[in-house]
Amino acid sequence: MDQQSYTQIILSSLGLTMAIAPFIRFSCILHVHLRQSSSIHDCIKNIQSLLASNSETFQILCCVHNEESVRNMITLLEASNPTEASPICAYIFHAVELTGSAAPLLVPHTKQKKKFTHTSVPTNVHIMRAFENYSKNSKGPVVIEAFTMTAPYISMHETICHEANDKKVPLIIIPFHENHKDVIAPNCPTKAIRQFNINVQSYAPCTVGILVDRSLSCRLSLNHFSYNVAVFFIGGPDDREALAYSALMPGNTKVSISVFRFTLAETVIEEEQLKETKLDQALVDEFKLSNIGNDHLNWHEMEVADGVQLMDAIRQSHGDYDLVMVGRRHSEMSLRNEEMVDFMENAELGVIGDMLASSDFCGGMVNVLVMQDSREFELRTASDEKFNEVL
Repeated sequence: MDQQSYTQIILSSLGLTMAIAPFIRFSCILHVHLRQSSSIHDCIKNIQSLLASNSETFQILCCVHNEESVRNMITLLEASNPTEASPICAYIFHAVELTGSAAPLLVPHTKQKKKFTHTSVPTNVHIMRAFENYSKNSKGPVVIEAFTMTAPYISMHETICHEANDKKVPLIIIPFHENHKDVIAPNCPTKAIRQFNINVQSYAPCTVGILVDRSLSCRLSLNHFSYNVAVFFIGGPDDREALAYSALMPGNTKVSISVFRFTLAETVIEEEQLKETKLDQALVDEFKLSNIGNDHLNWHEMEVADGVQLMDAIRQSHGDYDLVMVGRRHSEMSLRNEEMVDFMENAELGVIGDMLASSDFCGGMVNVLVMQDSREFELRTASDEKFNEVL
């Protein structure tokens, strides 16, 4: 073949590639757009929808990276009040970083014990065994389905979101990236875990809770179980999910709940904010009605002038808590000013959650669960924008 013929072949191949590439890209984005739109429309779930449907089983997906997160995950499951009428089905995902060129794996624990006992597939039998032992000894029925998830951290959220979508779970619990940072395994880098958490928050089809675990072990034995929970309710979808989750707990007489409802004194309320306020009040009324005569519930109403006063009131509401719950985002306009956002070190926890996880609250010695409602609007908007870019 002479030089001229060779050049013509190369140029023809290049031209053909340039002509076909845009069509391939368009087809891929169209497929993703249609799949995401259908998935979001059909499978968005949250804890409030669980309460409204009177579903018999509470499904929850828990992700752990090492043994240090297991104890408080188990305690949270027990506090969720498993009963014969409302059992718990917990999907436990032990996340292991994939190194090398091997393909990602999602291995059920039952198959893993038989098939991978003598191979190099990473596993931690102690984690699975702890959850299985809890299932046998819990006060109510708890079904454990355990998996080892081996994937790169950059794409690990895809497996979690897919499984949550497929199983239609209303809640995902993931550990905060700085949990036990002094003892964290070398294969669990905090930066990678933090990005994994942000990705799960961004793409999950259900509510996501980030658990800030302070390794508190007092009163957490199942034989002598006692759990003191505080909920800070300011308003908005995320705070409603925190309150809805706490609504599952009062049936457990070993759980005490203190709810602090904060209202901001505002002269003008926008129409959109008025809708949120009505939804807030409806859930509050339902919560109070279902807890009439409950001696284990303490309800506190507080009015504050602005965000600064709100933060001060929360700091002063410290107590002997095992867990504090709050929403990540809030509907009140006073909480969205730039000055408060500038103080955040961890945006994935939100303004209030970041403060609760710091030493400013209870000396930084309380477990914190930050809830975020499903991001249906954001997902659809992002998908539509990406699709429109091609058009």
